Amino acid sequence: MDLASGIPLPSGAWHRYRGAMAREIRIEIDDEQYAQLEREAHERHEDPTVYAGRVLAQELNRARFLEGSALFLATPGVREEFASRFGPQPGTAASAA
Repeated sequence: MDLASGIPLPSGAWHRYRGAMAREIRIEIDDEQYAQLEREAHERHEDPTVYAGRVLAQELNRARFLEGSALFLATPGVREEFASRFGPQPGTAASAA
């Protein structure tokens, strides 16, 4: 259960989202992708390796967030509890995005 909101979390959800030690991974990309990576890193004044790691981490975090959101909403009663606290319709800020 999420202690801040009192809304139950799916079983096993919490341990998947805590920090862990960094590990090294080796990937292969084609020359065109590498050239694009170098250009984008140069535009941001970053080392291409550091930039690639950051981009990969952001994409994985996004996927993890979407997976967690889907699990959260699939938990029985969560949609109703959320709607009772925050309303069933998106607010004005949602349409601005």
